[in-house]
Amino acid sequence: MVNNMTQEQLAMLLGVSRQSVTKWESGKSSPEMEKLLALCKIFGCTLDELVQGDLSGREATATVVPMASAEPTDVFGYDEESRSFGAKVSNGVMTILLGIAVSLVFFGVADGYEGDYLQNVYCAVALVCLFGGIGGGLSLIIPASLRYSAFVKAHPFLVDFYTPEQKEQARSSFTRQLIGGICCIFASICLVVVLGDTRWGLLLGVPLFFTLIAVGVRFIIRGGMDLGRVNLEVYN
Repeated sequence: MVNNMTQEQLAMLLGVSRQSVTKWESGKSSPEMEKLLALCKIFGCTLDELVQGDLSGREATATVVPMASAEPTDVFGYDEESRSFGAKVSNGVMTILLGIAVSLVFFGVADGYEGDYLQNVYCAVALVCLFGGIGGGLSLIIPASLRYSAFVKAHPFLVDFYTPEQKEQARSSFTRQLIGGICCIFASICLVVVLGDTRWGLLLGVPLFFTLIAVGVRFIIRGGMDLGRVNLEVYN
């Protein structure tokens, strides 16, 4: 125990595994510069003192003094980061599918003005909706993915701080969202069957089909990512 911390607690603060801390202490490996600077901050010393000196006799600093019996906590804000990532990815996918749905409405209207200049107008609006949906969805997914990837790179190991109750809540949420997503997809199929190959079916059935699919997929993706969020064994 150093600075009133166990290896597990120090590993949690640094976002590494306990085995990494053990290897550092035994001299089998050395921490990266980023981790060395973090250690300096934790122990209240300079880089020269940390690398060249002996800190075993120093008094524990008042900045970071976790107790050995302390419960694991979300030191790095993983839960908030993971929730934000799940929301943006699921909403991004839904936005892309909704863009397709809206564009199909205008393409359907354009078919009724064949040979008229309004056909080109509605087709142009349809293309704007299509590419707007794709662009809007990707503008949510790509930055969120890059941000989450950077978070994982900075914190490759996290101590499991979720309680059994929180994990059960995540499983229940996944079940509800999965059922909701399946119901939306089933409703979309029923809608297409009922409307059939009629003008209303082509004009409204296909767009509504994609809309319900978009909502259903959003539920399923979000539920799956929420369930994966509490599985820190897979994350590590």
